[in-house]
Amino acid sequence: LYKIDKQSFIAGIEKEITASLKIGLDYEYSYTDTKDVAEDVILSKEDTGTLGISSLSPSIYFDKRNDPFNPTSGSLHGVVVKFATKDLLSESEFIKGTFQSSWYFQIMKPVVLAFSLKGGLAYGLGENEELPLIERFFLGGRSTVRGYSYDSLGPKGADGNPTGGNVFALTNWELRFSLGKGFGLVTFIDAGNVWKTIDDIRDELKYTGGAGFRYNTPV
Repeated sequence: LYKIDKQSFIAGIEKEITASLKIGLDYEYSYTDTKDVAEDVILSKEDTGTLGISSLSPSIYFDKRNDPFNPTSGSLHGVVVKFATKDLLSESEFIKGTFQSSWYFQIMKPVVLAFSLKGGLAYGLGENEELPLIERFFLGGRSTVRGYSYDSLGPKGADGNPTGGNVFALTNWELRFSLGKGFGLVTFIDAGNVWKTIDDIRDELKYTGGAGFRYNTPV
């Protein structure tokens, strides 16, 4: 639906409060050239051409997983807020927050139930409440709602192309079956949707289900 050339500078600090609790603060300046955008995807004057975004992103994470790569018990929770303003020499102004909460339960030795809930909400602070195209939320694809093609969920333009939105909700359920030696089977149910603004939240979540075969590589 569009092409981008993007250069970014990111610097951050992180503090470990306890073994499970971490807080952080990132600064990012990105310079993006957005081009070849489908006509019905354009919602604001910032959706084409060059755009510089300067932002601060505080974050907090609470991690009680027994293994960060292949957890079988515990949970992970996190909140990130991204704030862009002209006071930081940003050409676009907005505030954007995302959260995640993931849980893992070992039902029996080879079977793990994994559940996650994610959401995001954003507001434009300038003349246009719409976020720039590169900052909107999109869902669909192998890492979100696996029954839909990449970034295809949510509001559509006049030609049926997904435009992204300022609000999203996503939940994933998995039953993971270990077959040994790094091999496994998984069954899943995904549900999610994207809305243009918080006032548009009327449609129900879109559900899909399926199964897959996995191999955990050594690296």
